Parts: sequence; structure tokens; C-alpha cells
Amino acid sequence: GRDLTLDELLATQDQVVLCTGAHGDRTLDIPGVGLRGSHSATEFVASYNGHPDHADDRFDLAVERAAVIGVGNVALDVARILMSDPRDLETTDIAEPALNALRGGRIRECYVLGRRGPAQAAFTPAEVRELGLIRGLQVLVNPEEIDHAAGVDRMTRMKLESLSRFAVPPDPKVDRRIKFRFGVSPLELHGDATGRVVGLTLAHNEGVAQAMTRTERLDVGLVIRAVGYRGVPVAGAPFDECRGTIPSENGRVLDRPAGDPVPRLYVAGWIKRGPTGVLGTNKPDASETVRSMSEDREASSGTGAFALDLVPLLERRGIRFVSWEDWRILDALELERGRRAGRVRSKFLRREEFLRALGTG
Repeated sequence: GRDLTLDELLATQDQVVLCTGAHGDRTLDIPGVGLRGSHSATEFVASYNGHPDHADDRFDLAVERAAVIGVGNVALDVARILMSDPRDLETTDIAEPALNALRGGRIRECYVLGRRGPAQAAFTPAEVRELGLIRGLQVLVNPEEIDHAAGVDRMTRMKLESLSRFAVPPDPKVDRRIKFRFGVSPLELHGDATGRVVGLTLAHNEGVAQAMTRTERLDVGLVIRAVGYRGVPVAGAPFDECRGTIPSENGRVLDRPAGDPVPRLYVAGWIKRGPTGVLGTNKPDASETVRSMSEDREASSGTGAFALDLVPLLERRGIRFVSWEDWRILDALELERGRRAGRVRSKFLRREEFLRALGTG
């Protein structure tokens, strides 16, 4: 879409698989969403994972209370990072600027807010259980909000059982807490005279119709919006605006929803099926795509000579690219940097940094 077009890729390769994920955000259209201290989960997660596009992002964690809007796995992961003891993260591959922000943080309470009940929450039981392993932290759930409805599936039952472990009174000896709140919707973020977040108004939802019966205000200095991801169009590829995905069937890209296959073009992951599931979901998803690729390859009579050769094309344009061998060098360098620092890995956070490490920057 920038250095190369999709047509150029197809002119140099037998098959092309689009695995661009879903790096757009679903919007939260409420007053105050643009205040300082209000961030998307996309930004926050990319920052602590060391994504080069977010190397300069900074988050002020020197506040006492935070709110995470959403109850998917990403929301719980954000809450886990916010409330973990930084000492427990020092050996991981978390980006150094994020670790330093956590070291200077003062958050003692984090609300995790869900619009519907726990049975409808998108997180998995494993993510909930992991919160309970955080040192020096208590996780709390209102017992009245745990709905043990009959007839739920096994996964939902496991999720409710995991939450039930946290339906206990607050422990006065613990001063750091994650509080789940279900059946609430954000109405407005409030700011101070400097334009930074100081509060959040919630509506209490009642019943299937989600009627708003009363409101309350939470005093929070940080709000992370984890209300969902959305796929972003790939230049030159079909796109389903309604679903935010590339239309496909069995991994074969279609020229339109329910249309005809685009020869030699495939898709996998969230851009294929939408932002749902975890690593275990991606495995059968990818296998389906690979089966289609193999079937099509066997049925073809061969592609013949390509119109373009990829590497000379990039070189003629002066585009610096990272080859597989380059990546293996970077991988070894990051692991070695991490070993010297007593960490799993120490990542290069900027493109110019890893190009210099390769001797080409």
C-alpha cells in the first residue's frame, strides 16, 4: 500500500496471503473522549509491546484510579499490565519506556467496565484466572452481578466460575484492587481546567433492552478504551465495510462479499474473520487457508515467468527492506541484549535503531 502495491506483489509471487490483523479501533462516541489521559487500547498495547509506530507514545500513570472500558481479553490484559508490580515485569520483553512509566505509576484501583453481564463478556476463563495471580492485588466482583443462569455453554460456565472466586469482601490488608463492574455504560468523560481526565459518568443498564435507570460518577485519572478492534482496508484488495474484514471463503479472497475468488490471493487471521478469538482460534483458521492454497497450487498448471522480480524492484526504488536473514540477526541481537539485562528479550523500538544494528541505517 505504500512501498509496494498489491498488484506488484501478485506479479512477483505465486500466492499472496493478507494477514494484516485488525489495528483500527471501534469508536466510543461520548463527550470528553479526546481529553488527555483518554487512550485507546490499541495505542497502549502497541506501546508496551514495543511497536515502532508507537515508540514515542507516553502514558501518565501517576494517578490513583484508572478505568478500562470493555471486558474482552484485551481489556483484561491492559488491566493486568496496569496493576502488575513492575518488578514482576522486569524479566519480560515489555518495552522499557512502558516499564519506566509503570515504575513511576501510582494506580491503586482499576475499574473494568462491561456494558452487559458477565455471561456476555468476551474474555476467556484463563485471562480472568491470570488476574488472580498478580502479587499484592485483590480482584473484586459484586456477587449480585454473577449470573449463574441455567443452560449456558461450558465456556460461559467456566468464565462465571472463575469470576465467582473474586466475589468476596475487600481485604483491608490489600491496597491495590481491580474492580469488575457489569451492566454499566460510559456516558461522559470529565476533564479539569487543563484538559485532562478527572472523572467518568456511568449509566446503570437494566434488562435486555439496556434501559438506563441511574447514573454514577467515578473519579479516575486514566481511561483506556478497549471497546473492540476493526480491520483496516488493504489498498487494492476488496473490503467489507460492514464487517471490517476482507471478504473470503475458506481463506480465498472474494472480489466482493459472497462474490467470486480473486486468483492467488488469500487471507488469514482477524482481517479474515474479524477481531475474535485467541491464538488457539488462529491455528485452525490458518490451517483452513493453507489447505485452500495447497488445493489451488495442485490444481494450477504453474504460473510461468513473473512480470516483476521483487528484490530488484525494491532496490531500484531505494527501499530498505528487512530480509528473513536480517530478521534472524535482529532476533539474535534482541535475545542477547535481553540476556545481558536479565530479561527474556530487549527489543529494538525504532526502525532506525534496528537498521543501524544491521549496519545499514
